[in-house]
Amino acid sequence: MLRLPPLPEPLRGAFMMSLRLAYNGTAEDGERMVAPLRTVGPGNPRHRKGHAVQLKRSVAELLDGMRPWQSDRRLVNNLAPVEAPDAAAIYGPERYTRLAAAKLTHDPATMFRINHNVVPAT
Repeated sequence: MLRLPPLPEPLRGAFMMSLRLAYNGTAEDGERMVAPLRTVGPGNPRHRKGHAVQLKRSVAELLDGMRPWQSDRRLVNNLAPVEAPDAAAIYGPERYTRLAAAKLTHDPATMFRINHNVVPAT
């Protein structure tokens, strides 16, 4: 059995988040964009009033600031099923056709079907 060291008291039973960002602009612009996020933590979010609302607002502002560099493609691992229920829409028609052919060859019984499943080609 794996035994992990006990968590410090403030972390026990708490939902925690660690956020890492990379920005290819100037340090000043990067600092300006993440400044709202810095006001949210560190600390236990359960003890901060309005934490979730402020965090959502800060993340939305950060994403808006990065919009000029955003592409149409999304990382599948970062999508919840409700965000993209149709795997063909996620991958696009050409990529989906290739994935469906590979699925037919390597997983015709659809053993691997969690998340954004690709149906084997027929």
